[in-house]
Amino acid sequence: MRQTRLIMRLLTPLLVLLLAACGSDDPYENRLETLEDNKETLNIALAWPYDPDMGGTKTTIRQGIELAIDEVNRDGGVLGRKLKLSLYNDQRDINVGLRIAQRITQDLSLFAVIGHLDSYISMPTTTTYESAGLIVLNPGSTDSALTLRGDRHLFRTLSTNDQQGRQLARYLEKAGKERVMIYYVNNSYGLALANSFENEAVKQKITIVDRRAYDKFSRDHARTMQDWNSFHDFDSIFLAGSMPEGIEIIREIRESGIDVDIFAGAGLDSLDFVQTGGADIAGTKVISFFHPAVAEPSVQAFVKAYREAYGTEPVEASAALGYDAIKLLAESVNKAGTLERNTVSAQIRSMAGWQGATGRYEFDENGDVVDKMLVLTQVRNGQFTNPVTIQ
Repeated sequence: MRQTRLIMRLLTPLLVLLLAACGSDDPYENRLETLEDNKETLNIALAWPYDPDMGGTKTTIRQGIELAIDEVNRDGGVLGRKLKLSLYNDQRDINVGLRIAQRITQDLSLFAVIGHLDSYISMPTTTTYESAGLIVLNPGSTDSALTLRGDRHLFRTLSTNDQQGRQLARYLEKAGKERVMIYYVNNSYGLALANSFENEAVKQKITIVDRRAYDKFSRDHARTMQDWNSFHDFDSIFLAGSMPEGIEIIREIRESGIDVDIFAGAGLDSLDFVQTGGADIAGTKVISFFHPAVAEPSVQAFVKAYREAYGTEPVEASAALGYDAIKLLAESVNKAGTLERNTVSAQIRSMAGWQGATGRYEFDENGDVVDKMLVLTQVRNGQFTNPVTIQ
């Protein structure tokens, strides 16, 4: 009996290895088999705060995605399958985001994920999606660290904080700005954007007169603005902030008597910003990834289709980025001729020069889009106007 127990103890690890080698518990193989068996539909998840009544922001991404899905399905779908969208509202809450990621990974009918908006949610969830056999297209998170962790099936479709900060600093130098203040939200987004802007500004011989951080939930911005107005000489402010506090900050800048140009990062590039900010934010210049007045044919084709579908022009870049994510994914799968994840990802990487509603796409080895078009817009009468392309 003792000898039998010894033999079983020795054989157990070997049996475990043999079962693993059979691939019976491989999440990717199980997902691929499920996807290939379904000849009717191909399901895509949107993980995003898309509901304005539940803390959502940049919510028109849903309209852009649904428009693209309708177009793809009219043209024959993806490998003969109709695209279908599954919605997951992360509410900009890390705990909700983690629960959503678990639900997504357990649904083997899902082929890809579009999301999340916030880097603090994307960072932990993207690796979960990678392990579960999913492709991820991220049109929202700008933290440079997101794509540096080896997730080979992740593609970020917008410029990072580093790229935005550098390009804006170069633009300000060309615009003749010499003395700049930096005010940034004290989190990874604000810090990275402020750092990249300041580093490039110094190279461009721009003087950073002062730099202050603020807590996202603070309501005490007036003191900083009053100090700046009383004791410093400057010609512009760079606000690396977010919503909803961005509106209040700009209001307090103006109420303190400061009358210089305000430049803001893409955190304020939202419909909510222009609709609720009113006259207080007039003149603010905001980094975006899209504007409907850009003359590129691919941009104008999207604007026309969006207007016909929804009766209004697309205002937010998120609508265009969502549209592009679906169109790029669908075309890549059809060209690859398979749902096999490595082959599809290789096809996405090979689509250099692909033109979407937000300009030209080309991905580096980490999955970051390179040399992406940035647009600097100005707020007038509740709209983003006067777009200027910056490179």
